[in-house]
Amino acid sequence: MNEIVLAVLGSGVISTIISCVFQYLSDKKAKQAHLDEKIQLLEKGISLLLLSALKRDGNDLRKKGNISKNDYDSFEATYKAYKALDGDGWADGIKAKVDALERDCTD
Repeated sequence: MNEIVLAVLGSGVISTIISCVFQYLSDKKAKQAHLDEKIQLLEKGISLLLLSALKRDGNDLRKKGNISKNDYDSFEATYKAYKALDGDGWADGIKAKVDALERDCTD
């Protein structure tokens, strides 16, 4: 009789533990999916901000007609950051125009 009681109690405890483990793993997976979604949105937002800066700076530099080493280094760093976030080809055209500017060596 004791064996039967222990078997019944043991099977209930084991199923409860297994259920708790699966619930924990499910919750962890859901939290990770939520974090992944937030990261993607942040990356998209940063990418848009970088593209906006590239457009603004590219236009300003083209109006100026030349570019200093410091300005170019700053522009290049922004461009590389944008591309590292899988930025599309929009920035490539802007960069090509900036690359074609006359270099100002007075800086």
